[in-house]
Amino acid sequence: MRLNQNILSKITIYIFIFFFSFSVNYYYGFLGITPLDDFLNYNCGFRILNGDIPFKDYYSITGFFLCKLQSIFYLIFGINWTALVVHASIFNSILCLLFYFFLKKFDLPNILSFIFCLSLAILAYPNNGVPGVDHHSWILSLSSFLLFYLGIVKNNKIYLICSTLFLFCAFIIKQVPPAYFLILILFLYFKFSLINKKILFFNELFLSILFCLLILFIFIKINTIELNIFWEQYFILPLNLGSERFEKIDLSFIFEKISNIYFLIFLIFPFLVNFFETIKNNKDENSIINILIGFFLILMSLFYEIHTNNSAMTFMILPITIFFLFQVQKFYNENKLLKWIYFILIFYSWFRLMQFEIFSSLLNIIILIIFITFMYFKKKKIITNQNLLIIYLIFSSIYYFQTSVDTRKYKDINISNKISFDGSKINKKFQNVKWITNYNSLETEEVQNFNLKLDYLKTLKANYIMVTDYQIYTSILNHHDYSPVKYWHTNVSYPGKDSIFRNKFENFFKEKILRNEIKYILIDDKASLFEETIDDYSFLLNCYDNLENGNHKILNVYQLDLQCIKQHK
Repeated sequence: MRLNQNILSKITIYIFIFFFSFSVNYYYGFLGITPLDDFLNYNCGFRILNGDIPFKDYYSITGFFLCKLQSIFYLIFGINWTALVVHASIFNSILCLLFYFFLKKFDLPNILSFIFCLSLAILAYPNNGVPGVDHHSWILSLSSFLLFYLGIVKNNKIYLICSTLFLFCAFIIKQVPPAYFLILILFLYFKFSLINKKILFFNELFLSILFCLLILFIFIKINTIELNIFWEQYFILPLNLGSERFEKIDLSFIFEKISNIYFLIFLIFPFLVNFFETIKNNKDENSIINILIGFFLILMSLFYEIHTNNSAMTFMILPITIFFLFQVQKFYNENKLLKWIYFILIFYSWFRLMQFEIFSSLLNIIILIIFITFMYFKKKKIITNQNLLIIYLIFSSIYYFQTSVDTRKYKDINISNKISFDGSKINKKFQNVKWITNYNSLETEEVQNFNLKLDYLKTLKANYIMVTDYQIYTSILNHHDYSPVKYWHTNVSYPGKDSIFRNKFENFFKEKILRNEIKYILIDDKASLFEETIDDYSFLLNCYDNLENGNHKILNVYQLDLQCIKQHK
């Protein structure tokens, strides 16, 4: 009977975590569409559903797995916003469930496990709410790391094999996050192999890696993707773009990025104290390993922020980093320096939270209780460094939640300060979701311009390519998207005119126009990411007519001469 109660209790906990993490993301997923980013994956799922193949039918510097998953959700829920939000919400739940499973393997009390998981649930996906390549790749990479750590510590080959599969899935979504975590995983692997004086689980890991490579090879072969094209688009182009970004980095830029993730950066100080204490007292290897993991996670977050300006993605690192610090603290609960560091961090986080009116009175009461309790019980040693660390986790999580999630601030876009309206005014597919204009235009202007474009597209009786920031016109009209790119972002999603890869891209573009008999190219006047003109494409020179389209002034319409393009050398 008691066994059945324990099983029922565990099932109840997992169900609660699933529904909480699902619900919080589901709620915030409907609080605002940011068209520049959100519609990229909305549209690529539609394209795959319609038979397009990335790397073959359009340039893609990110992977295909997220888009493939989204196409499956479209099959279940239809092509609408709900299909996106449900997709992201499930991934939020998967990560939180795995984290809870991970924590329980290290015998954390239920209440602490709840705090860690709830922190992760509000920080992982809700800042965006819908599938993104960065979020998905981070979540799968984190999952891979947690499984690998669990497998290597608990000596479980199943966890290690699953870790390999998760990392592979992360890689075929976006390259960068799994590359960082691979470094950490390799460190753990070789470190534990040295401790055990043998190569651990070599056969299992080798076979699982081989299996992943086989899956990738089959995907490339079945879809008749040229290997050199895949290599160029997925490896060479991103590396080229990444190197250009790093050339612009200076010291002031780094300090600016530190300020975005300072609650994570602050954790370096207790890690440093623990590190020197560990060395001084000759503590066990696990303490050193946990400290180094914490250092790596923090530095990785900073590096990623510098590289991508996507700090919202790295907030999910906070509870996981604090867990490893929490584990180390088992040995140092009486360290007075650490205690003072934690009190300073708590006080600072409390001070920053006072900016948010709704929390001021509650947090003042909480902080007062903390100090009174500390003074009263200090001789009884009830206020431990571990407990203070948990308080810091709660405060810093609430802060990041307020600055990034509740205010809908994502990728430096503060949605709360922008004009928003019911998405159903754009299209019924976006009912009950707020539409955020990218262009600070009035609601009536945004709706009118959008519908004018839709109406004009309906009049076209031939195939066309549309250059726009909003990658959803074709999906709304259920028209095949013939664009040669996943999205039109010059020098990011495809090579610009000064790139060494430009000729290959132009040949690809030309061939696509001819193969699909594209009669029109339409350039949205509002397009902000497309930094070119039609004349920047050499094969189009003198091969088009600029059409007059009546009173419709927000689209430039070019009718192509296919015979002229075909003859162009």
